[in-house]
Amino acid sequence: MTAPGTASGIDPREIYLDANATTQASPEVMTSVIETMSLGPLNAASAHVRGGQARDLTVAARDAVALLVGGSLPEGIYFTSGATEANNIALAPLRRDGTTTLLVSAVEHASVLHAALEAQRRGCDVRLLPVDGDGLLDPDAVRVAAASARERLVVSVQWANSETGVVQPVAAIAREARARREAFIHSDAVQAVGRIPVDIEAAGLDAISLTAHKMHGPQGIGALVLQDPDGHGLPPLMFGGDQQGGFRGGLGKLHSGAEWNFCLTAARMAADQER
Repeated sequence: MTAPGTASGIDPREIYLDANATTQASPEVMTSVIETMSLGPLNAASAHVRGGQARDLTVAARDAVALLVGGSLPEGIYFTSGATEANNIALAPLRRDGTTTLLVSAVEHASVLHAALEAQRRGCDVRLLPVDGDGLLDPDAVRVAAASARERLVVSVQWANSETGVVQPVAAIAREARARREAFIHSDAVQAVGRIPVDIEAAGLDAISLTAHKMHGPQGIGALVLQDPDGHGLPPLMFGGDQQGGFRGGLGKLHSGAEWNFCLTAARMAADQER
């Protein structure tokens, strides 16, 4: 059965209850699509005036996302095609590394679980940690598993679950993972950012993934936020030009308005959290 709808969005008679899957783009976002595309040809890699205009839009987007996730360095924000790509970038090194232990909860998004299975196939020590009856991962279980990890430890635990709404104690998990050793801690924060306060530094995380379409932004634009832009040790997932510091080459979706929409969405959500 097809849900009722109109050319302008959700039919007023429809009660939409699936916002954890995706959200309706806000009027501001839809307006900014048209406004940004109406600016003409924009390429942030160009040396002329239009290139500078494109760079200004991208800088504004990074600043807004940095504010949304606790004031991270804008240089550590890399725009992606969505959270699936961001999760894969965060876990990509594990596919070539047999010296690492990866700890993930059993209730992660498929993009994390499948990336973990691929890493396991290539020699990574992958451990799926169960959650309790309330859907929570026990930080003590993380500490115990970390104690017997291989040379390098990576932990990836979602901040909030899309189906149950359970919010994981990510700060406690990060603390226990590092109780006796160094660790790289990543969180899929898609369901948390814009809905509850998220502070990557305060939580003790190294990286988080997020996406715009979960908070009334456009589909097809996400971000990987790295707390340490220079020392994260992640290799590029794809090679190309020097866009985004060479970490993710290729022309971004600025011309379609995606990054600018993301900026507006992030700025609005950040302002709401400050209230």
